[in-house]
Amino acid sequence: SFARDVSERISRLQPGDRVWVFTEEIKDEGIALEMEAERRERQHIIKLAKAGRENGNFRDALWLFLEAPEEMKKLKSECAGFSRAFSFLRIFIVTVSVIGVVIQTDSGFNTYGPETIACNREAAAWCENVEWAAQLEPSRYGDIADLNWPC
Repeated sequence: SFARDVSERISRLQPGDRVWVFTEEIKDEGIALEMEAERRERQHIIKLAKAGRENGNFRDALWLFLEAPEEMKKLKSECAGFSRAFSFLRIFIVTVSVIGVVIQTDSGFNTYGPETIACNREAAAWCENVEWAAQLEPSRYGDIADLNWPC
């Protein structure tokens, strides 16, 4: 049974497929067992989604489109190419987003200090508020400009 299962899987291999090889002794333990359980569960979900798609269920067709583009190709669906392209686009967007977060949070790309544009803008805004307050209520804020010497 095991040999037949292995030979059946080997016959379905195509160039570029990833292959995990486990010895007979460890096939029922550890990561090999977990990977096999996940593979079987995914195959079961795909089988249910295919059946739902054939019955006209839009949710199942959408799930196949988004989560299993390789199955859309096997079904010879008219959306197979677009599904694959959408999958690559999704991976690209996530990758660019992660790179963007890394760049934004890296202190090597950010400059700080009193000579930066952001600091100068903030100081100018503060000084405008000081002048406005002094003009608004001179009796209350009359010496505010003196207390804020840069302004």
